[in-house]
Amino acid sequence: MKFINKKDLIVLIILGGIISSFFIFSYVFSDKNVTGANVFIDGVLYMQIGSEGRYEIFDNENEYLQTVIFNNGRIKVIESECKNKVCEHTGWISNSNQKIICLPFKIVVEPIGGKDDSGVDLYTW
Repeated sequence: MKFINKKDLIVLIILGGIISSFFIFSYVFSDKNVTGANVFIDGVLYMQIGSEGRYEIFDNENEYLQTVIFNNGRIKVIESECKNKVCEHTGWISNSNQKIICLPFKIVVEPIGGKDDSGVDLYTW
């Protein structure tokens, strides 16, 4: 018994090609336009990042929460004290439409710079 015929295979290949070309197009033509970031803790601006480097984030009791690195127009959380590490697994952000969010500590790292005109409002993983 055949589960897939020749026409189904052709449709799958065409559909896969269209989806792949969309991702390649959005990656190649995305602007690396992040010029810094705003870091918010519980909705309050904690720090503004404007130059390349490594930045450590502490709470009101001076307890370490996480480390953010800004390099070459990209930003990333490289270390965090939260248990689930979603903010670390977000990876490098090079688009000002994206954000890095750490829910346990209520930290939002919001890249700043020119907005990307790709038409994409939100990226999810």
